[in-house]
Formats: sequence, C-alpha cells, structure tokens
Amino acid sequence: MWFYYILIILCISAICGAACVSISESRSMEGGFWWGFFLWIIGIIVVAVRPSDKVVIEQTPSEQPTQSFAADLEKLAELKEKGIITQEEFDAKKKQLLGL
Repeated sequence: MWFYYILIILCISAICGAACVSISESRSMEGGFWWGFFLWIIGIIVVAVRPSDKVVIEQTPSEQPTQSFAADLEKLAELKEKGIITQEEFDAKKKQLLGL
C-alpha cells in the first residue's frame, strides 16, 4: 500500500516540476523543474514570481533616432574634417538627416 502513496507523490512532483519548466520557458528563463519537484505549489509560485535572469535595458523610441542621428552627424563631421567630403555635401546630408 505504501508503494502507491510513493508513486502518487512522485507523479505529483513530476507534474509540478513540468509546470515550473513551462512557466520558466514562457518567461524566457531556464530551469525550474526541481523547484516544482520538491516544493510542489510553493515551487510553482516561486518560479512564477522570481525576477528574470536576463537584464533588459529598454529604450524609448524617441531616444533611438537621436542617438543614430548624433552618430551619423559625427561620422559626417569626421569625413568633412579629413577632406573626404566637401562642406556642401556635409550640409546636404545634414539636411537629409534632419528631414528638411
């Protein structure tokens, strides 16, 4: 009779472990099986609320063109200083970048 109890406990542990893996994968994280296997519902909660392993630096859309524009303008200024492009070409490209 005790064999059936152990079998039921192992099945519940495996199901909770699989649930933890599923939650981890949906949050783009790795692991989690052993949390669910040993802690059951508590393990599922731990995996569901733990912070992500990866640090994501969010950048607002308004910052991206500014940085790109500044980098492009610096490259153009360097080319002008080296004499690769003329002042007129620099001004034309600057107006193009500004959208004028």
